[in-house]
Amino acid sequence: MNSAQRVTISVRAKVRSFTAKPFLLVLFLLMPIVSIQLYGLSVGGIADFGLFDTEVPLRLIGKITGAIFVTSTLAGILGLFQSLSVQRADSRLVVSGYHRLELAAARFVTIVFAALIVAVVTTISLKWSIGGHLASAAITLAGLFVAGVLYGALGVLIGSVLPRSLEGSLVLVALADVSAIVASGLFPISDSLTHLFPLSHIHDIVLQAVVEGSTATTHVLPVLGYLLVVILFAVFAYVQALSAGGDTV
Repeated sequence: MNSAQRVTISVRAKVRSFTAKPFLLVLFLLMPIVSIQLYGLSVGGIADFGLFDTEVPLRLIGKITGAIFVTSTLAGILGLFQSLSVQRADSRLVVSGYHRLELAAARFVTIVFAALIVAVVTTISLKWSIGGHLASAAITLAGLFVAGVLYGALGVLIGSVLPRSLEGSLVLVALADVSAIVASGLFPISDSLTHLFPLSHIHDIVLQAVVEGSTATTHVLPVLGYLLVVILFAVFAYVQALSAGGDTV
């Protein structure tokens, strides 16, 4: 059995395990629309105070922020729990002859697949939530997909460095929430500081896609660079966790 076959078998097993849990499937379907609506109501409610100078309606900014947050969080939690649940089993597979990079590749292929599904569901939910007035669904989907992959990798990284389900989930959700809110551009924070947050460039890409239907080209390269760095760190941390025997709780 070659490396490609091993990775394919591992990915299929993980996908079947996930789809066999109806609660998770329902969660993935309901969470996007709930988060989009809640963010839209929360941010839109501030409009009466006149605190923000923006041409884009605050409710729309809130819904876009909610879409980015929920995509990042769902994919990130999946990456986190996948890392926690399989490290010990993968450590045994290493002893059986699997290469660590093969196992890491299988995990990340699964994350990419999951991020795509979440991004599709969230894009549909966002389009429905704003009454179909979405200038470019394709670019919006691409931006949300990258957000999902980025936070899926962060989930693996957090799960490898902080192998505790509760603590890891709190760190991941807090990071996604703060990053999404700061990236919204509603607060008087300099761009040099804002762009340090993982979702800042992605928010600009999705916002321009929804409103104008074009690609925010100046943000594409920073996003890809951020994504590459996070994936490299996540792969390294995951491989090191396997080397340590995958001691998780």
